[in-house]
Amino acid sequence: MEEERGLLAVQGMMEKQDDKFEDIEMELDAINAAMIESGVDLETEEEFQTLSEEELEQASEAQAGNALIQDEELNSSCACLTKKESCS
Repeated sequence: MEEERGLLAVQGMMEKQDDKFEDIEMELDAINAAMIESGVDLETEEEFQTLSEEELEQASEAQAGNALIQDEELNSSCACLTKKESCS
C-alpha cells in the first residue's frame, strides 16, 4: 500500500514535469514565431552559437596562458628598471 502511494506520487511528479516541458515548448514556439514575423533569421547559428564545455575550457586555458605571459613580461620589465640596466 505504501509502495503504491509512493509510485502514484512519482507518477504525479512526472506528469507535472511533462506539463511544464510542454508549456516551455509552446512558449519557445511562440517566441520563434514572433521572431520570424519580425524578420529575424533563425538559421544564423553564428550569432547564437554556444561554446561546448571543451571549447570553453580551451579558451579559458588560452586566456590564462596569455595572462601568465603578460605577467612574466611585466616582471621582466620591472627587474630591468630596478637594476637600472638597459633592457631590450
